[in-house]
Amino acid sequence: MTLQNENGLRIGNLTIRLDSQRNVKLYVLRNDRKELPHLTISWQNPSKQIDIHLTTRTVGGNENHQPIAKINESVLKSACEHLGAEMLKIITANIDKVRKVRPGWLARNGYVVLYLPNDVQERLIQKLVPKQRRHGKWTHIVDKEIITGSKQLQEVIDGLYHPSMLHELAELNYRKPVLAASGRKKCKHRLIWVMLITNPNGNSCWVRLDNLAKEMMKNLDELMISSIKQMLPNNAWETIQGELHLDELGFKT
Repeated sequence: MTLQNENGLRIGNLTIRLDSQRNVKLYVLRNDRKELPHLTISWQNPSKQIDIHLTTRTVGGNENHQPIAKINESVLKSACEHLGAEMLKIITANIDKVRKVRPGWLARNGYVVLYLPNDVQERLIQKLVPKQRRHGKWTHIVDKEIITGSKQLQEVIDGLYHPSMLHELAELNYRKPVLAASGRKKCKHRLIWVMLITNPNGNSCWVRLDNLAKEMMKNLDELMISSIKQMLPNNAWETIQGELHLDELGFKT
């Protein structure tokens, strides 16, 4: 079972949490064994390196850090590419479960698509969670007026297009998920994600990702661990696996 709560994304006996303050930290911890250390991966550090360590809480609330590795941030890009490639494998393996969707069908059912170029996405994130100084530290704070709808974001308004925009994105070979939204109340699925894929015949087509969501979440823990392993040098993975007892969860070396 996977659930999202204030403590992070819980996937079975693993919890994954992302924190962004002066740098970005990814935590991986066992939620069924509080006595075990948790894994911390941080980047956007002043050293321009990714810091990987295990943290154990000792008596009195003190923390003991066990260094695992420090690697160049360029390796993170490779790990993300690996994660994307593995997710694409899941899509390909479950190609019979996806439903094709045409821009014309979306238009007839009242859908518009949201497309935001990378630079616009960055500006939008800065508006949604701007950096503010709190308790003497710079951290990202969610702008509640935007979340509650009392503020309108021009970037989102400008990013709404007629579904025919998907034809242009296909010509650009755009391979990221695109959100489609319908304003019709009778529409069964008013929000759907679509993505351009290549089917076994070698033809590109847009498909709905609804039916793949469960399959993706079922494999998310393995995908995350696999991507982390891609970054690690030497015997670092064996150390992490041993300290977190990941063999209990079925993760092998």
